[in-house]
Amino acid sequence: MAMLEMIPEPEPGREPQLYIDIGNERPIGAEELGRFVRELGADYRRTTGSTLVLSRLELGSTLLEFVDHVVAVTGYIAAPLVIIEAAERMGQFYKYLKEQLKGQEVTQAALTPPMDASPARLLEIAANSGANLKISRGKGKTKEVIELTHTEVSMRNANAKARKKNKSKATAALPKPAAPLQIGHLSERLRTQVDAAPEQVESLVELFVDFLKSNGGEYQLPALAQDLESHGLYHIAAVVRRHIKPGPTQRVTT
Repeated sequence: MAMLEMIPEPEPGREPQLYIDIGNERPIGAEELGRFVRELGADYRRTTGSTLVLSRLELGSTLLEFVDHVVAVTGYIAAPLVIIEAAERMGQFYKYLKEQLKGQEVTQAALTPPMDASPARLLEIAANSGANLKISRGKGKTKEVIELTHTEVSMRNANAKARKKNKSKATAALPKPAAPLQIGHLSERLRTQVDAAPEQVESLVELFVDFLKSNGGEYQLPALAQDLESHGLYHIAAVVRRHIKPGPTQRVTT
């Protein structure tokens, strides 16, 4: 008779969960919360190359639990190495959120690039709902926590908005072609050609990037990448993002 092998608990500090606790005093709109979850998933994929899954949601004081998709699919019965790798990706993402939310504050927003989508959305939700923020991973002595009071949330939210506004001003000042190309149309053409020849994705993207640059549309590359990501084509968007130069047309992430 075959015996089931006991599945070991993850080692301390290698738990593959991420918890986000929004201690809101006022209700959070479903649309805003949905946008945040979607943007957090996109930032997780961009940062780690993997997929983030919402595994638990508690309302009232809003608590969200996230896991890497391999954990959600296997329910911890995957090989220990797979679980460890998932935990390492979650640890990498936790550090990313910590740098975004608790990084050194600046007095002049123009000196730093805009905050990424999901951390900025989280600050906005917490500020508007009168909430403190707590983001954690791990348990017991190895537990790591990012904490922001509502006062800190409000200050950093205001700073994030100022950074976004300054970025918009800088982008508006860049030279643009007389007739900007329609990103939706360009993205559709690129998706069609990649579907027809998926093995040539690199060369096809190179052609489209060169086409945009030759028409003065290099500033549209971030929008093209975002449009591709909105269609779930993260592998194509990643190739486009390799051609985006750091500067006023792009936020810089660590």
